[in-house]
Amino acid sequence: MADLWVLDRYDNSLAILSSDAEEACTLFATNFREELNRGAVFTFTCDAEHKDSQYVTGLNQVVFKDEDGFFRLFKIREIDAGTIDNKSTKEVKCEPAEMELLEAIVEDIRPQNQTQQYALDRVLAGTRWTGNVTAQTGTQSTNFYHISAYEAITKIIEVWGGELRFTVTFDEESNKIIERVVNILPRRGQDEGDRFETGYNIESIHVTDMAYPVSAMYGWGGSVETENGGHSRYIDFADVVWSKAAGDPADKPRGQMWVELPGAIEKYGYKKSDGTFINSFGQWQDENILDPKELLQKTFEYLKNIASVPQRLYELTVIPTDHVSLGDTRTAIDRKRADPIEVQSRIIALEYDIIAPHIKQVEMGQFLEVYQTDKRLDEIEDKINNIDRSVTVTDGNFPDIKPPVPSNVSVQGLFSSVSLAWDFDSSSYIAAYEVYGSKVQGFTPSLSTRLWRGKEGGWVHDTAGVDNVWYYRIRAVNYHDTPSDYTAEFSALTVRIGTNHIEDQSITNAKIGSLSADKIKFGTMSGIAITAATITGSRMIFNDPDPFNKSFITASEIYMKRREVNDNTKFSSFQVTEGKMITEGGAITGDTTKISIKEGMFSATSSYDDVELRITSSGNHTGPRMEFYRGSSSIGYFGLSGNQLAIQSITDRYLYMGMKNIGLSGGSMTLTEPVDGVDAKFYMGIAATAKSAQISTNNQVSLDLYGGTKGLYLFGTRYIGGHASNNLEIDSTKELILRGGGSDGGDLTIRKDGAGPQVFSNAIYNRTYSSAANVHITSYGTIGRVTSASKYKLNIEEFPAEKYDRVLNLLPKTWYDKNAVENYAQSLASGEDGTTGEEAPYISRIPGLIAEDVEAAGLPEFVSYGEPDETGKREIEGLMYDRLTTLLIPIVKGIKEKVENIEGRMQNAGI
Repeated sequence: MADLWVLDRYDNSLAILSSDAEEACTLFATNFREELNRGAVFTFTCDAEHKDSQYVTGLNQVVFKDEDGFFRLFKIREIDAGTIDNKSTKEVKCEPAEMELLEAIVEDIRPQNQTQQYALDRVLAGTRWTGNVTAQTGTQSTNFYHISAYEAITKIIEVWGGELRFTVTFDEESNKIIERVVNILPRRGQDEGDRFETGYNIESIHVTDMAYPVSAMYGWGGSVETENGGHSRYIDFADVVWSKAAGDPADKPRGQMWVELPGAIEKYGYKKSDGTFINSFGQWQDENILDPKELLQKTFEYLKNIASVPQRLYELTVIPTDHVSLGDTRTAIDRKRADPIEVQSRIIALEYDIIAPHIKQVEMGQFLEVYQTDKRLDEIEDKINNIDRSVTVTDGNFPDIKPPVPSNVSVQGLFSSVSLAWDFDSSSYIAAYEVYGSKVQGFTPSLSTRLWRGKEGGWVHDTAGVDNVWYYRIRAVNYHDTPSDYTAEFSALTVRIGTNHIEDQSITNAKIGSLSADKIKFGTMSGIAITAATITGSRMIFNDPDPFNKSFITASEIYMKRREVNDNTKFSSFQVTEGKMITEGGAITGDTTKISIKEGMFSATSSYDDVELRITSSGNHTGPRMEFYRGSSSIGYFGLSGNQLAIQSITDRYLYMGMKNIGLSGGSMTLTEPVDGVDAKFYMGIAATAKSAQISTNNQVSLDLYGGTKGLYLFGTRYIGGHASNNLEIDSTKELILRGGGSDGGDLTIRKDGAGPQVFSNAIYNRTYSSAANVHITSYGTIGRVTSASKYKLNIEEFPAEKYDRVLNLLPKTWYDKNAVENYAQSLASGEDGTTGEEAPYISRIPGLIAEDVEAAGLPEFVSYGEPDETGKREIEGLMYDRLTTLLIPIVKGIKEKVENIEGRMQNAGI
């Protein structure tokens, strides 16, 4: 299930779209794609017939929760109308809300030796976004000058590092956005050794290779301010000398303005006719670098790690068995190929449907240059931009000549469309042709009747409809918007398909919607069945190969041949008169059964077991009844006795209910012979009665249900309910199992094993979550949910600072679990292992802390105690591991501040 909150541009809640919620506007399909540090896109399709779809309009906003549990905010930009299964829909394209930062301009900010949080806060000042930096990236320097806030954030990532996630804090109760957050994390995703493998969780895999490596690189830095206030050319590293003999990674003599990657010239350079090689060069620049030595080092790192490495992208469709996030490090394996694939890389793009996120599109490896601005084109564009042009060509450079009227116009009506053509004039000053049309003859062309504009010599009006007359006028327009005169009015009739267009015997069943049989005058109709409201005529005869099945229907009678061996020409006539059916001629007889209606009595007899069912309403009874006979003796009846419904067994006063010795007598259900060994026993007690579809007793007796050798089962087609004014107890000497949702649904089992009483659930164990544990068991055994919000707390105070360092006095220890060891030893000593296989102990040492040590260290607040005994003393039971670690936060914070202080002092000292 997925929900999509719709807000207006002022963050006011308008509606909620849902994939499953009743009465909500239906969300049919979605697609969410996010790329690492590159933004996200979101599309969705919804029901356009629902009243809430009116709020799905441009510039409104949508909020949803992604697979990682974060709320994401997008702005509606494009809407296409369509249909799915004859249902009107809206197909919506959205852009991420953070794109509004492209419209926030940073005028001039120059952070020097500042933290990433400082730079981000400065860039976001004056916007609706706040910054949250959890990455520890130290201090750096850069500048932002006349760029957007979004571009500045990208530059912050380039300079300081880290990875981006844009989220919103959203209140689901009030449907309000609390804040918009730019998060900079140390990294997105996890590295837990998980893998994708064909035949396991990979549906498909596609690999793209792009090879544009270079063997050497020029490097350019920033420009240095000169004495007269100007700036020099970009610095280079020509005066820096590198020598591999001196420990440098490459050889670079003085005066050389480029650096070569050792061994790369033979692989990526160009071989000359004399057998020697020349380098393939690239260029790299960072205007923030003003030191030639640093510039050489950075240029070489870029050459080694990026510019000389062929690019490879892996695109996978996966059905993961575990959680997948953007940025995860995974291993992709496909050993079915002739050149097997086995690569470990990060997920750089993730795409899925938030309604059905179990199938995901994953990209691993590198973003290829097809996703970026091509650097070679950039270099060419820079050169072109630097050309000193003496003339700039614009629309105004074309002559303002009035175009000629389009000539040689032809208009042809087709089926549901009209084809228009004219002579195309290739004169450079003609900007476009315009086609105007209407179903009204003599119409005046205007912007509302313009059907098409383009620079072609023809156009097809494919929405003209069937059997319509359209009228058209055409003109040309130059680059100064000076139009030609309109052509004369042309008309065309779209084609209506007649019988002359249909090939003989070409209409199939699939093409017939409805057909009237009024036109059928003669001939033979062959078929399997005829469905009709009325059949008229004097006689309808049914022919059958079996002579005993011959029958016919007249206007008022039905004749069926009697199945008698001696005379098969007799017919039994059934005549319907004034709403009655009267039989003449005897009975209807089958192989072993005979049905007869005579003198107000319906009788069905069977010669197989000599039984008979009679339905009568004679004067011998007080009302109609259904009576059962064996031979000539009645064995019981079901019918009216005065104003009551009577069920009577005549022979032995009992009605048997399909189970031995259970019967109804005198208004009570009883078990006449409760003997061990029967399938079930049912004890009603005194004055037990059955009424209102329930089994009940009076308030002085009990009702016991017992199961025999095969057990006791209670079935209900809708539900089985129970209620007790005091206690409701269910007891079992072995296992008590509660299960819902069928054989593979949820379960809860209460039993006793070799270690003692036990409660477990496979359903709880198999349902996993990535969130922190939030279940607490009190000393009374009560289970509850752990909360940490301030609304659940009173009198909040800061923890005493003098106790922070006490946590450092604790020493981790290891031990064996006492209960597991003793139970295992007992089972070995007795020779009987009463512990089930899934609960058999695995004896190993367990690491952690001892609760008594924590108390002795002066931190009793983090120790769990049992209930007080008769003296008021409470015994130590456990340890609050999750809360104990919070003492490290102020300690680490203090260390961090000291480190930053030392780093700043070292930097100021030039160390």
